[in-house]
Amino acid sequence: DMTKITEEFICSWEDGEERLISRDMMELTLAIIARTMFSMDMKQGHERVGKHFDIIMKIATKRIRSVLKAPLTLNTPQNKSLSEAIKAIDDVLYEIIEKRSNSDTKDDLLGVLMRARDEESREGMSSQQLRDEAMTIFLAGHETTANALSWCLYLLSQHPKKTERLYEEVDRVLGKSRATYDTMKDLIYTQQIIWESMRLYPPAWLISRKAIEDVTIGNYRIHKGETVMMSSYIMHRSKRYFSNAEEFIPERF
Repeated sequence: DMTKITEEFICSWEDGEERLISRDMMELTLAIIARTMFSMDMKQGHERVGKHFDIIMKIATKRIRSVLKAPLTLNTPQNKSLSEAIKAIDDVLYEIIEKRSNSDTKDDLLGVLMRARDEESREGMSSQQLRDEAMTIFLAGHETTANALSWCLYLLSQHPKKTERLYEEVDRVLGKSRATYDTMKDLIYTQQIIWESMRLYPPAWLISRKAIEDVTIGNYRIHKGETVMMSSYIMHRSKRYFSNAEEFIPERF
């Protein structure tokens, strides 16, 4: 599905055409996750869930960056848009879950989740659990992957010699064949490029954890309930961990 959708997507591109690659990657990853998760085609995925996820991500990002945040209980235009977008996605997810609850034979991710059973009780997931899992995977796998691909393509555009080496490997390993899960292990330099791109531009650039008990780490005392934040972006560019940390060197992996 991933390779087929990608091929279909880039067939519409023209040689020499200028494109906004970040938007293209968002559309591509949306199409892939909608197909592999819900068996939707590209148009269905955008209309039914994609445009609502865009609203959620824009508002969530704005709230994360804001020092002062209006409580979600207030009936502001932004909060109203957020609630409406979440409800629209919920309506779609619950509708799909209900339709497929009795006769699910589709081999997509939702189908796998619906067939999963607890090892002890043999019970399956509730509709709420299925909705939560689907929402999490959709949010976690859509924008982050698109951003990783966008930065990777940007870095390749700035380093033509490394791009040539990438093309050489792809031609040697794949020839005219389509990439498969089994051929990934032989695309070694390709994988190094992705790792190095994510080192320089990690999609999850900030990670936070709340302490569930008092703890001392090194010289720092962290109290229960406090939030600890770690920036992978900063650590990945530290000379303590990487030589020539600011440079794009896939071979370091």
